[in-house]
Amino acid sequence: MLQRGAEIRGQTLTEFIVAAAPGGSDPGDCRS
Repeated sequence: MLQRGAEIRGQTLTEFIVAAAPGGSDPGDCRS
């Protein structure tokens, strides 16, 4: 359960960073 929570948190954190800074390094890579 902890692992799953960490994975979801990681995905949300990544999405939040990408949304906060669109066109940062490689948005295409993140979408892929």
